[in-house]
Amino acid sequence: MAMAPKQKCGFCSRDVAAEYHICCAICKDVLICLQCFSSGVEFGAHKPGHDYRIGTGKPLTVFIESWTKDEELALLEAIEACGIGNWKGVATMVGSKDASECEKHYGQFYLATETEPLASAPGQPASIPIVVPTAPESALSIPVALPPEFCSYHPRRGDYDVEEHNSAEQFVKDLVMYEDDPESIKDMKITMFEIYNRKLDKRIISRQLADQLKLNDVPYRAMCAANPDFEAFRLRLRPFSQYAPSLDAHTKLLEGYLHRQKLRNEIERLQTLRRHGVRTWAAVPAFESEKRERDLRMSRLTGSAVATAAAAA
Repeated sequence: MAMAPKQKCGFCSRDVAAEYHICCAICKDVLICLQCFSSGVEFGAHKPGHDYRIGTGKPLTVFIESWTKDEELALLEAIEACGIGNWKGVATMVGSKDASECEKHYGQFYLATETEPLASAPGQPASIPIVVPTAPESALSIPVALPPEFCSYHPRRGDYDVEEHNSAEQFVKDLVMYEDDPESIKDMKITMFEIYNRKLDKRIISRQLADQLKLNDVPYRAMCAANPDFEAFRLRLRPFSQYAPSLDAHTKLLEGYLHRQKLRNEIERLQTLRRHGVRTWAAVPAFESEKRERDLRMSRLTGSAVATAAAAA
């Protein structure tokens, strides 16, 4: 594990690498955070009356020098609030970048990456080597506008707004390994990272289970929404899925039912055409066009009759 350079307050050990701090001009390599300096702390050879200079600190970056850590976080929060595509709104929330810069940066470092769905710089491995299951193949042709039930799932990235153990990152986001940390502190930090990795394993298992049950399969869910009879049949058979030899067998049963419904609907359509004297496929388009026009006229006449009756009343 790579060690961070030593840039800590000499009194409270606070990390001052990315913030304003005090550099003692008398003592060598003594840095003091603003809180300790304002309290007049004294430690080792350092005295409160020593000459000093102000250190500005170098802003932390994630991928490139022109985008700081705070701007990266602001970009992600703005996209979550405004949505992908509303780059003017995103740029307004970020403040320091325009719409084209936000769009280009997000596409380059968060979408078009070799480690997708993990963000990383092009040509570089992800900063954290986590194995994440890829999105289902059906997600490759997902439309931009998803149904309401998919608002928390992002098929192109294969992740969710709310994950399993969603706050797991909060406990490790500020952990830094220093070369001069005591062994007990290093062991504690390593243990925290191990706990975090176990939570990530559980998160991956939850994702894989959702993929196996087709909970994130947009075409499958859209098919259920478009066919209420199929959805009702699926719900009735759900208690029996535990007795199926496999998940595929249960899925084939459902798909067989849907295929039977399609055949029935097509048979009914052919019978309707025959009852109206249609004998060839060439005559079908003309018949259906006339039928739509007739139904439209009837609906207009019905609406006019209802309006007349309401006015007379």
